[in-house]
Amino acid sequence: MTSFFPIERVKFNKRLTEIEQHDDKVVLKFADGEVAEASILAGADGIQSTVRAHVLSPKYPDQIAPVYTDSYCYRGVISIEEAEEIFGERADVAKMYFGHERGVITYRITGGTVSYFFSDSWFDLKGLC
Repeated sequence: MTSFFPIERVKFNKRLTEIEQHDDKVVLKFADGEVAEASILAGADGIQSTVRAHVLSPKYPDQIAPVYTDSYCYRGVISIEEAEEIFGERADVAKMYFGHERGVITYRITGGTVSYFFSDSWFDLKGLC
């Protein structure tokens, strides 16, 4: 996502602790004492999301905590050579494969030198995980 914003506006290793919502802005307070203002806030702050708590707490406080859904997935990165051994010519482009209680998504990253894969909880990844 950093390619969508000027790099000088992107900050990592910050912990959002408080959100103040106003009619014309959002005020963000961080654990290190920094305060920032924005016109919008998109929550992508993980499973213990401060943004999620802020949005849900007024009407749905019981839905803030994460809930285990009896499902899990595998994610990983493998060399494109390994991907070609597993997927053959289909390793060349982004693909989604779905079947009965199975699914996997693959696509190239880092200029095509490696392949990212995502699999749901039922798919056998031929011993990769």
